[in-house]
Amino acid sequence: MKAGINQIFKILLISIIFVCLNQNNYSQAVINENAKLTNISLTRTASSTDVLNSNTKPTLYYFSSPGCPACYAMNPVIENAKSHYKDKINIKTFMSNSKERLRLLKRYTRNVDVRYVPFTILADVDGRLLSYSKGYTPREILFKQVDEGLEKQRRLPTFEISEMMFVCHYDYDICPKLENELKSWVDSKKTSKIKLNKVDIRSIQRPEDMKKFNADLERMKYLYGLDHIPAVIGLTKDSEVIGILQTVFSQNSLEAEFKDLY
Repeated sequence: MKAGINQIFKILLISIIFVCLNQNNYSQAVINENAKLTNISLTRTASSTDVLNSNTKPTLYYFSSPGCPACYAMNPVIENAKSHYKDKINIKTFMSNSKERLRLLKRYTRNVDVRYVPFTILADVDGRLLSYSKGYTPREILFKQVDEGLEKQRRLPTFEISEMMFVCHYDYDICPKLENELKSWVDSKKTSKIKLNKVDIRSIQRPEDMKKFNADLERMKYLYGLDHIPAVIGLTKDSEVIGILQTVFSQNSLEAEFKDLY
């Protein structure tokens, strides 16, 4: 079963151009924590207000590692970004282990795969994920993603969830439990009209099914990859990604991720 899932997602997921495995102790601690999460039925994740920056500009967090060739290639791109976006964003670089780095990895492991370097995360002052990149990212692509993140920040106050897309493999016992959590959360928003779209990976077997699902993902603006299942993606009526969780979740973590956006 696991091999089948991996085969599907090798085709479906947006490819990482060039990455290095992040083997420092802090990143490994996050991986171990994720492994524990898969063995429990439901879990609370960190609050979306767990943020280290205190002013109003978003922050681009750059995670690197000594001895990583892809990071060496990425460093000049980040330096270029510092000059280009100096009045628009803060840039914080993590070249080695620190408590602050671990805190951020724990915060964003629910949104994106943090096991590899280099990668970047653009977050607003409240800690909400705006955009991210994984692996060596050329200047024009990184700048496009940052620009989209800044655009998303400006538009967030006008966004409203129209659809919650739940992606899971229903051979996993956790999937029905998470689906019930999601349904309960959606039902609690009595004044909203949120469509629940369930995607069972087991149903994506034929090439045409894979092509359609991949096309659905590519149509989503502000989506930069799908790394893990289970996953839940909050979308506007125009298929814009408001938020994403790629881990087990509860109603509390759903509320933390999507608060005030329904």
